[in-house]
Amino acid sequence: MAEHANQIRRSGNQSDSRACTTRINGKSYDCGRTTGFVLEWPEQKYGALYISGDTVWFKGINEIARRFQIGTAILHIGKASFPITGPIHFTLSAKDAIRTVEVLDPHIVIPIHYEGWKHFHEPRMEAEKQFAAAGINDRVHWLPLGKPVDIEI
Repeated sequence: MAEHANQIRRSGNQSDSRACTTRINGKSYDCGRTTGFVLEWPEQKYGALYISGDTVWFKGINEIARRFQIGTAILHIGKASFPITGPIHFTLSAKDAIRTVEVLDPHIVIPIHYEGWKHFHEPRMEAEKQFAAAGINDRVHWLPLGKPVDIEI
């Protein structure tokens, strides 16, 4: 599991300094680097948009919380793993997603990337149970497959 973020780098459109993208490089166990993003623009109602990417809990999430007010978190869950890599996983488990929500304190949580392939080992039903037990269901927005949804960020 990643012990810290290797890099948090900001970039912005030089002609419009109001918009900013921050790339977060972490490490997923010993299997390589992962990338998530923090997106900011002036019209955000609740704060920055965090996209976890395929990653697991890492201490850099604490740094993200320190540096940004996260309003919406798109979290790649499902506890993806592969037989060849053993017990490690490549996306957040529901437990790690809850920990991420507790640290980032977003207004909106959008779980994605949790079903549809056999390498996902924690389906939506399991995540829903754990989210309910943790008391975060009021923040969670499950998106319907293949349908556009308007969410105020």
